[in-house]
Amino acid sequence: MIDRSVKQVLEAALEAARWAPSVHNTQPWTFSVSEEEIGLRADTDRKLRAGDASGRELLISCGAALFTMRTSIRSHGFEPVVRVLPDPDRPSLVATIRPGAAAPPDEATGLLGEQIERRRTHRAGFTGLPVPDRLLDRLVAAAAAGGARLTPYARPGRWTCSPGSPGRRRACRRGTASGAWR
Repeated sequence: MIDRSVKQVLEAALEAARWAPSVHNTQPWTFSVSEEEIGLRADTDRKLRAGDASGRELLISCGAALFTMRTSIRSHGFEPVVRVLPDPDRPSLVATIRPGAAAPPDEATGLLGEQIERRRTHRAGFTGLPVPDRLLDRLVAAAAAGGARLTPYARPGRWTCSPGSPGRRRACRRGTASGAWR
């Protein structure tokens, strides 16, 4: 483990967060740093008014930034301490995060941390191939290990195609386009 100061770990976490995925790459968040803690705030000025009126995608994007900071802190040898929605009087304060006790990263965390800067946006369609059960089981276990719950959802016959461009219309006819759950 590399011996790093808390300040260096916080700086690395903030740098990592800029690579986090967000809805249409809006990065709808702001950060504040006070002493040994980062505050993650939802920036509603960056919310997509037409496409995300409820702010759901904005919060998912903030969650991605939080996950990325957690991964960075873990990969730098500390257990992240997170408080979600810590102040009811400040609803835009999504979370606070700080390095906790020293905790050498395991191999999986190290590998995940190395991938942060390799993240890229994918806006193309997906194949119609089913996700293998073995992979779904691993994803469910990974979510549980992170304190979350993942419930795979598949209802044959409930998938509808949402054509937009001529290319998507062709893909819908072939049955290979991504669509929307109804």
